Amino acid sequence: MKTISKFGLLLAVALMACAAVAASAQAQVAINPPNTQIIGTADSPELNYAGTIVVCDTGTAIGTTGNPSDTVDVEVQFFGNCNVNGLAATVDCAEADVTRLRALTGDRGPSAPELGEVAALLPGFRCDVVVAGVCTITVLDQTLPISGGVNRADYQNEPADPLQDPSGQIDAEVDVNATRAGSSLCGPASGVGGFSGLYDLDPDAPGNPPSVTFD
Repeated sequence: MKTISKFGLLLAVALMACAAVAASAQAQVAINPPNTQIIGTADSPELNYAGTIVVCDTGTAIGTTGNPSDTVDVEVQFFGNCNVNGLAATVDCAEADVTRLRALTGDRGPSAPELGEVAALLPGFRCDVVVAGVCTITVLDQTLPISGGVNRADYQNEPADPLQDPSGQIDAEVDVNATRAGSSLCGPASGVGGFSGLYDLDPDAPGNPPSVTFD
């Protein structure tokens, strides 16, 4: 019994040491430059709500980096023509609707993205997709990832077209819980919405960094 007990103690100590190292490594990842506004713009961001496709012409994500921090809170908005499976729609996200992004790994080399995740849709978050007189799809604040859900926000420091976008891109893909009121033409009463958007960072925006790094 003493041998087993001693082994159990050693194992517990080893696991705690590993956890401490992992936490330390996580804390060392920071989004840079600090105290700097980030403006991202996506063409045709999409929400796949259980096979029902919601898409808008443009989406934006605007936030300010910390000093230092492995997270940045960004306000998300959607503009232009939006539709739900071809039905004209509006997407209403209040100005306080903020998403938290977190850096997970630092520079992985010129051919590999720096990895991140969408940590949460912060308290008060609410986006409504409305097809007038037909239905409303709603996404509320929630901690991510959801059970079994996809959750990533990779930073590509070398975009496919550096002449068009020299500052890089944030490639986000995240599953969120959503609900539907009204007609089933807009999907089930509740389910998972898979959001995807490729956000180009704007190097010409006031105060926007020429390059973002996860360090």
